[in-house]
Amino acid sequence: MLARSCMVAVATLGIFLPASLRASGRDSQPQEKNPPAMKTAEPVKKNIQALKGLPASQFNTVMDFMSTSLGVRCNHCHVSDSTGWQFEKDDKAEKRTARKMIQMVMDLNTKNFGGRNAVTCVTCHHGTTEPTALMPLPQPPAKSEKEGVAVPSLPGVEQVLASCENALGGADALKKISSRVMKGVSIDAQGKESPIEIVQQGPDKYAATMTGDRGTFTRTVNGIAGWMSSPRGTRELPPDAVEELKRDGALFPVFRMRELSKMMRVSNKDTANGATAYLLTAPAGEHGTERYYIDSSTGLLLRRVIITETMIGDIPEQVDYFDYRTVDGVKVPFTVRTAAVDPRDGSTQRFSSIEQNVSINARKFSMPESKKK
Repeated sequence: MLARSCMVAVATLGIFLPASLRASGRDSQPQEKNPPAMKTAEPVKKNIQALKGLPASQFNTVMDFMSTSLGVRCNHCHVSDSTGWQFEKDDKAEKRTARKMIQMVMDLNTKNFGGRNAVTCVTCHHGTTEPTALMPLPQPPAKSEKEGVAVPSLPGVEQVLASCENALGGADALKKISSRVMKGVSIDAQGKESPIEIVQQGPDKYAATMTGDRGTFTRTVNGIAGWMSSPRGTRELPPDAVEELKRDGALFPVFRMRELSKMMRVSNKDTANGATAYLLTAPAGEHGTERYYIDSSTGLLLRRVIITETMIGDIPEQVDYFDYRTVDGVKVPFTVRTAAVDPRDGSTQRFSSIEQNVSINARKFSMPESKKK
């Protein structure tokens, strides 16, 4: 669980911090003329049938999405024995049924909704193995057309972004921040606290370290390469994870919003953390969407949601920001709460110390010699 929590904390804590931020594992920058071919699940996992063509980087998230939709764990469909997990085996009827249901969902969306993910596992299951068929009672009375809600008057993207920058301390003040060190605790879904430290240096250097009963876990990116270290050793991160951490290594999410501004729109007024917020949306790569909830009164960022489109459904990840305090002339949130489709991946990070524009030893972002090419 600690390793899992570390991965989530590392992958999400930097979201509230400069420029390129996390965008469903895809780089929002212009693509290379000849980008490397996307690795799919088939060469990485054994006996892939229903999910052929699924990007390997989405595989675990899709598994989490299906298991949470049905309220089950891996052993519902997969075989394990004294030697460990035998994921490739087809012994269980539940696995064979799951393949049929995956195909049914994809066929429904293709034939009836133009390929849009209108129907997913959760549409019918709602956290149970048996699909929900009966309507819960009582139902609220239907509203007449006269009771329709008026469409609110919305400001432009530039106006909302400017209010966000001003709320944080002003665009000039934000540009003066070049590094940050945050120390505190990460609280997992079971309430267990683990010390955590995040070190960032603009524009794309990032290192997060969590320590607990099972040892120390670290994820680092130096602007070019990335790696993960644990008591089991050190391994390099794949390119998509490196790009993700480079974006998470940024210092303020409003910089990311600036990058997306030409594609962004203020789509609605909504509610986040009990406050009325402007909802800004923008495409994230080829198969995703980013949503930002900006407090309509204070201008502060309340929530960020990443939605990744997969072949079986649109999968959200959410980060909420609380307890903004002023540090060196700019405001930063001292509490960050993350949520994913797998409840075990949810966590809350509470920082007791945040220092900015501090000197950081370059060795902090040096790849271990054993992993250098």
